[in-house]
Amino acid sequence: MERADLQQILPFFLDHAEVAVAIKDIHGRYLFANREFGHYAEVGPKDVIGHFSHECLPSERTQSMDAADQSVIGEHKGIFCEEHFLRAGTPVYYLSMHFPILDDKERVIAVGLVAMDVTERQGDASESVSSLRTAEQVNAQLRQAMEALEQRARTDHLTNAWNRRQF
Repeated sequence: MERADLQQILPFFLDHAEVAVAIKDIHGRYLFANREFGHYAEVGPKDVIGHFSHECLPSERTQSMDAADQSVIGEHKGIFCEEHFLRAGTPVYYLSMHFPILDDKERVIAVGLVAMDVTERQGDASESVSSLRTAEQVNAQLRQAMEALEQRARTDHLTNAWNRRQF
């Protein structure tokens, strides 16, 4: 396969990837967004291109995204972000990577974004946290019961005095 063939395939590859992919210029305008990014942004991907985040995303999401992009531009290195928001009243969790796109002179010319929906995995983690809390509560109850049994074993149950026979 030739390089020209890959250049023809790349748009199809990006559009069918099950991760949100977008490219912004250094001023924050979207240059590219795939189909999944449209789902992530809750707008059509064509409605994103040429616009700033605050024009096509809810304000509570744009602040953290813009801050991440500015950090990437300033530090010339990528960062991971965890995002959670409501989509149709249901919690949604994304893990995203913002990274610089550099030219041949190592100057930042754009910012890339790849975001993956990890809602199902987050649900598993939430269940694990809930199970851990339940286990901790049961453990605390068992500890109290053991302490009570130890206290009874050390004291005479008739006089409630220390049981000297132990010593």
